[in-house]
Amino acid sequence: MSEGRVIKRYSNRKLYDLKESRYVTLQEVAEFLQAGDEVQILDNKTGEDITSVTLAQILYEQEKLNRSNLPLSTLKGIVRSSGEILHKKLANVTALADEAEKKMASFKEQAERKVEKMGEDARSVVVGVSQATQSALDELTKAVDDRFKQLIGFPILGASQKEVEPTTISDRLVGLEKRIKELEARIAELEKK
Repeated sequence: MSEGRVIKRYSNRKLYDLKESRYVTLQEVAEFLQAGDEVQILDNKTGEDITSVTLAQILYEQEKLNRSNLPLSTLKGIVRSSGEILHKKLANVTALADEAEKKMASFKEQAERKVEKMGEDARSVVVGVSQATQSALDELTKAVDDRFKQLIGFPILGASQKEVEPTTISDRLVGLEKRIKELEARIAELEKK
C-alpha cells in the first residue's frame, strides 16, 4: 500500500494535492487510487470529508467517457444500497490490508531479531577463535621454551630474569662460542684434505 494523500477541494471545484503542492484533476485522483495511494478529499472551507462524493464523481466521469468497466448491475446495486456494498468491500479490503501490515511488521521484527542473534553468534565465534589462538600460541611458546631448555640447558622464550642467573647464561654462552670455534676449525681441516 502506498502513502496517503490529502486533497483539498475548493469552492470552484478545483482539487489541490497537498503532497505534491499542485492542482490535480479527477483523472489524476483516479490514477492515484489505481497506483494504490490512499486518498482523502476534504472540503477546504468546512474540513468535511467528501472522498465518497468525489469518488462517485470519478465513476460518473469514467462512465461518461466509457472508461469504466463496471457492469450496469453493479452500478444499480451501488445506487440501491446507497454505497453499502462499497463500504463493506472497502472494510474487507481495509481489514486485509491491516492484517497484511501486521504480518509484515511481525516479519520485520522477527528478521531484526534473527540478524541481531546472528551478530551475537558471530561475536562469540570471534571471541572463541581469539581465545583458542591465544591458547595455542601460549602452548607453542612453552613447547619452544622447553625444547631450548633441553638443547642448551636454559630457557630462552618467556623466561624471567629471576629464572636464569646472569653468570650461568654468560658462562654457557662462552662455552657455546668455544664449541662453535672448535667446529669451525674441524671444518677448515676437513676442507684442506
